[in-house]
Amino acid sequence: MERRTWRSLDIQHSVTAAILAVLFALAAPWGADAQTNCTFQTGLCPDQLIVPASASTGATIVVTAIIINHGTAASEPSTYTVELGSGTLAGTPIPALASFNSPGDRVRSTTTFVVPGGLAPCNCSLTVRLLNGTFNIATLPVTEPAPSPDLKAVGLDFPASGPAGKTVALTASVTNIGTATSTQTQITFFLKQSASVVTSMGGAAVGAITPGASLAVAGNGTIPSSVPLGDYVLGFRVNGVAAGQIPATTADNTFETTSTFNVTPGADLIGESVVFSPTTTVPGGTLHVGGRVRNSGTGDGVASVCQFFLSTGASLTGPAPVLRVGPYVTVGALAAGASGQVNTDLTLPNPMASGDYFVLMQVNANGAAAESNAANDVAVSPNKVQVHAPPPPAPPDLQMVSVGFSSPTTALSNGASARVTAVIANAGGRASNSTQVGYFLLALTQGNPRFPLGFVGISGISPAAKTGASATFVVSGTVPAGDYELGARVDSEAAGESSTTAADNELINANNILHVSPSSPPVADAGPSRAVGVGRVVILDGSGSSDPSRRILSYAWSQVSGTTVSLHDPILHGPTVSFTPPIGDVYVFRLDVVTPGQSTATATVEIDAVSGSATLATIGLHQGLNLVSMHLSPATTGGSFDAGDLAHLTGARFVVRAQELCSGGRLEAFIPGIPTQRFPILRDRGYVLSVPVCRSVTYSGYPWPER
Repeated sequence: MERRTWRSLDIQHSVTAAILAVLFALAAPWGADAQTNCTFQTGLCPDQLIVPASASTGATIVVTAIIINHGTAASEPSTYTVELGSGTLAGTPIPALASFNSPGDRVRSTTTFVVPGGLAPCNCSLTVRLLNGTFNIATLPVTEPAPSPDLKAVGLDFPASGPAGKTVALTASVTNIGTATSTQTQITFFLKQSASVVTSMGGAAVGAITPGASLAVAGNGTIPSSVPLGDYVLGFRVNGVAAGQIPATTADNTFETTSTFNVTPGADLIGESVVFSPTTTVPGGTLHVGGRVRNSGTGDGVASVCQFFLSTGASLTGPAPVLRVGPYVTVGALAAGASGQVNTDLTLPNPMASGDYFVLMQVNANGAAAESNAANDVAVSPNKVQVHAPPPPAPPDLQMVSVGFSSPTTALSNGASARVTAVIANAGGRASNSTQVGYFLLALTQGNPRFPLGFVGISGISPAAKTGASATFVVSGTVPAGDYELGARVDSEAAGESSTTAADNELINANNILHVSPSSPPVADAGPSRAVGVGRVVILDGSGSSDPSRRILSYAWSQVSGTTVSLHDPILHGPTVSFTPPIGDVYVFRLDVVTPGQSTATATVEIDAVSGSATLATIGLHQGLNLVSMHLSPATTGGSFDAGDLAHLTGARFVVRAQELCSGGRLEAFIPGIPTQRFPILRDRGYVLSVPVCRSVTYSGYPWPER
């Protein structure tokens, strides 16, 4: 810290030294334990020290000193030392400083050092001392360090020699001389040729080591292939900081052998020769290739691979383009001086340019074998293989082979349908794209106008293959009556066909003359009008509708009058729909039938919905007329009535004419006084439920059944 009291005084340097000394002595130093001999006349002075509150032995600490020039003239560059107890720990330079109270008259200087591990715990004096004898002393409490590991590299087992590029087995010995168990760390093996040339060989993991214990760490060290041959010192280094050591104890983490390790020559694989057959092929063709590989080095090789190439030049590094061909081919380990044979089949790229190519074989293509010389790894065939690419296949050429009706057809009316079919062949050299076939009628009149029928899609057709295209088409009402020929045309452009081969894409069948006549209108039948009960489901049935040309009809039901109801259409545009009358009313519906040629017909049906329903009753009938009454309330369970017997349950009376009951004859009923409103009671209408015996019938229905 600074003595700001001196900053605030504008004291003339002519004041006597005695007075200044007294004033300086009255100014207390910074810190209760600080001691200094600095005076105003001493020039450079360590005016303030900043130290840690405490430190343990072996710890790294930082000490900061503020140096002030108290002199009247600028100082020269100097140094100061840091002393702890009786030992000097560090020396730090001081730059030149300006005179006191001038800009640049002080400097803040920092020194980092390690508290000696052998220092006994104490309240030690830490002194910063300048060359001019001035000093400043602070107190630094030094304590015992916390328990920590201290790994020591103590030995290394290794072979006497090894070839360049190979891996050698190494075993390192590590001991924990500290006071705590180390954490897992690693060691690094190295080759040392001189103090400045150290080559890493890889490393190995080191497990935790308890205090006082040792551990043998086995690992593999790789000798780089680029290392010059000769003698080396082997060693290893433990990563002590990662193991939990404090920096002051890492000096013995490195071990170097006293005997040397000799790096010997390695393998040298040579591509001796390469041959192939046949001498002429095509893109995508196969070459049978054989090559010879030899280890001309003094060291044994390891398993490696060969790679083959095609090039118009005899080099992999020349200007000629190089094509890599086929996968790697494995070559077993070759001892020094040994040779090996490589045989494989190579599939040439397709496409590739036509030309003459050398076949090149590169040994040790993956660099697995550490070689002393890689310049001789490529063998070149003595001759070239001729590769001739065939001309590209011709484009597709679709031809219409035939067109006609699927079944004999010579006459159709407007709106009628017919099934047609065509056969298409591909006479080209490539498969066609998916496309479509269009059918048409060619009029045998002036100008031969065409009337399209429609299109059908077809998939691509392989060369020399055929396919059929069938579809059902409707003769539109816009086709005039007359005679026609059936034709078809394939879309050659969509098929990928060349315009020069499109002349045969159309075919007209002149052997089948089709006569088209005007269509007759359809007949609509909405079913019988009838009376029904309220709340009962009513089915409207138009299936009796017909068309003279037997064309497929579509049906459309709509309500004309009566309380609005919803029609349920189970089959969209089908002949039948249903509804439920919510109240008594007369409901009128319209049926429109439409042919594919858009001819239409219309019919209506009237449904009279009446409230109330009759319960079951067994009526005894006589041949002839029978006057009976029926109860209309659903609460009535019914009863038996003889002919002519009037049961006035409701006043609703029927005259029933029974004729030939035993032979399943006909029943007729009418309301007295209104004989014209007669209606049949038939089994198939659901009113006669059973006729168990002659002259007896079980009846269920409504007071005015469907008529």
